[in-house]
Amino acid sequence: FLPFLITGFVIWGFLLSSFTEAGGAFVGAEGYIKQFSYPKQIYLLRALVTYSIILLVGFCAIIPMQIVFGRFSALGWLMAIPGLTLLIVAALAHIVISAYLGTRFRDWPYALTGILQVIFFVTPIMFPIKMLQEKHLDFVYRYNPLYYLIDIVRHPILTGTFAPPENYVFTLLYIAAAWAVAIVVARKLDNRLVFLL
Repeated sequence: FLPFLITGFVIWGFLLSSFTEAGGAFVGAEGYIKQFSYPKQIYLLRALVTYSIILLVGFCAIIPMQIVFGRFSALGWLMAIPGLTLLIVAALAHIVISAYLGTRFRDWPYALTGILQVIFFVTPIMFPIKMLQEKHLDFVYRYNPLYYLIDIVRHPILTGTFAPPENYVFTLLYIAAAWAVAIVVARKLDNRLVFLL
């Protein structure tokens, strides 16, 4: 159970950063944005790299724990690469949305933190979905896109097999929706960004 719990927390921390901390991506780089005409995407990618490094450090803590429990599978980690790629693509969409909205509405990260605390308790991070299935509470995870983002990475790492195909399908649909929102938000606020800082 401990590898399940730790892996879920590491991935959740990455997702949480992409939603909340990213709200300050442009605000924190205000001096650079006002003085230099670099593409604004640099600051979004800088945030993504920062959160990804923290994610990799978390993964480095999981591997020794798996070895101790005799659950390490190199093949499982290789199988997690497609899911990890999708997770990063989704996180970049979150960063785009949060960075622009966080600049326009300065309370955005704080409001989002409260919402995500509620979502945390209905996302199977601390408990397996079997517990929900036994109590006929499948809807708690079935309609939660964050569950699929977590599962496509966690499932291969822990079991050495790919996650169910439908999890990848739901993830791709979510990514398409998230990027559609990100593009609309970026187009509306990009030209006004300097004035909003």
